[in-house]
Amino acid sequence: MCSELFRIPLQIGGVPLFGAGILLVLWLAAAAWGVLRTSREHGAAAALGAHLPTALLGGLAIYFLPRYFDGGLPIRGYGLLVLCGAIVGIGMAAARAQRRGLPQEAVMSLAVWMFVGGILGARLFYVIEYWDARIRQPTIDGGIDWPATLKTALSYTEGGLVVYGSFLGAMAAFAIFMRRHQLPGLAIADLIAPSLLAGLAFGRIGCLLNGCCYGGPTDDPWGISFPRQNSPTTLSMPYQEQAAQGAFHGLTLAAESSRTPTPYIAAIREASPAAQAGATLGARIARINGVQIETLEQAQAEVFKQFS
Repeated sequence: MCSELFRIPLQIGGVPLFGAGILLVLWLAAAAWGVLRTSREHGAAAALGAHLPTALLGGLAIYFLPRYFDGGLPIRGYGLLVLCGAIVGIGMAAARAQRRGLPQEAVMSLAVWMFVGGILGARLFYVIEYWDARIRQPTIDGGIDWPATLKTALSYTEGGLVVYGSFLGAMAAFAIFMRRHQLPGLAIADLIAPSLLAGLAFGRIGCLLNGCCYGGPTDDPWGISFPRQNSPTTLSMPYQEQAAQGAFHGLTLAAESSRTPTPYIAAIREASPAAQAGATLGARIARINGVQIETLEQAQAEVFKQFS
């Protein structure tokens, strides 16, 4: 697992690289060259439609990055693999479009729509699915800390994109694009299907690098060991899950259902700290370190504090 590969400095020799710096100038120059090249073959309107969305998104990202990353831009394994998947997928679709006599500019524009729709759908699905477990940030009195919760919900670079939501979001963007440009949806779907599979393959490898999509405990030689931290400031997901469930104490916490949410000890490992302390299988959890416990989430949060 390698969540953060390296960091790109914000300045080189005192000259800004991001923001209003070198990369922004190079990006705008490349965008202008792309518009000029495409306009010679298909006209100015088609050229702007094909390149302007990408140019704006990339330019805004480069300009605002220094506000969010003081110590340099972190290059994460997950993001890099997603980018590789996008590049390979778009390249495959563009090549197939050329062989079928379709304009590559239409494929490029469609790729931007589907990429943005896929990211939005994937993150929204993740936020909904893991709202209580990972997104919702509680206050001391049990309410919701909305600023912290919103920040967590938007921190997609730390991981947290669900493939099902990505598919739904990308298909919604695909349908809108087909309708706006009056293109044959089924024929274009056949054209881009291999690209979607290539992007999915790269994305799954990225998930594993980020610490997601791991399996259960195993003693087999192909098992993977995950570290405590996957970046200087973030605990790895397997560590968080095992710590919250009580695995480091040698027990497993569970709850019967939402109607009877009181947690209980579902399993105890032999010769573990929990077993040596006299923990009883099936015992209900009422308090942990003096804190009254009513739900499994509360119990896991208190247990996790011992290892965070």
